[in-house]
This record gives sequence, structure tokens and C-alpha cells, in this order.
Amino acid sequence: MSVKRIENKSILVYYLSSQTIRDPFMSSSLKKIAQLQLLLSEMEEDFGIKDNSTIEKRVLLALADLSSKDEAIATHDIMNHQLIYGFSRPSFYRALLALEKQGKIKKTKSVRGFYALCAE
Repeated sequence: MSVKRIENKSILVYYLSSQTIRDPFMSSSLKKIAQLQLLLSEMEEDFGIKDNSTIEKRVLLALADLSSKDEAIATHDIMNHQLIYGFSRPSFYRALLALEKQGKIKKTKSVRGFYALCAE
């Protein structure tokens, strides 16, 4: 698909609707991705994290991925999780603070720099 600068929104809608994806595999794959995204959105709403920022969701999911039952995870390990890649260190710490204020995670009392999921 070629990229053109289009000023008029109605022309853009017509242009996009006239474009077809020729590869049926690509079309079905995109449809599956869309369905997964919709399911994920519903699950986020069910868990009460739909309104959280992307980094907050990623930090929470990384902590959930790393932790087993009642286990606290080192901040360093959360920060190095694949889901956190690309976010700045200050953003990461702001997300930890926001999640702690929301009661979704907690600092451990015994060891500094460790977090755990809060029981729901």
C-alpha cells in the first residue's frame, strides 16, 4: 500500500476503504490480533486495570509473571523483565509508586527494594 498525504477526511476514508489486503493470511492474522486485543481489553476492565497507563499495566504483569505464591520480587528483576523493555527508569519507578498507591502491589517490610502483589 502506498502512503499519500491526504488532507480531506472523507477522501481518506474512501482511500482506506478502497484498499484491500491481498494476502488472506495477513487479513486473518490481523483479525485474530484484533480479537485478542478486544479480549485483553475486557480482561483489563474485569481486573480493574483498564484505566492504568501502559507502563503501570506492564509493571503489574511483569510482577505477576515473576512471582509465585506470596513471593516478593526484587525491583531489579521486575525492571529487567521483557515487558518493561524500552521504558525509562523514572517511568518505571513512577509506575511502582502509582500501583502501590492503588493498592495493587506492596513493598515488603523485611527487605528493601522488593515488591509483591496484593491479595485481591
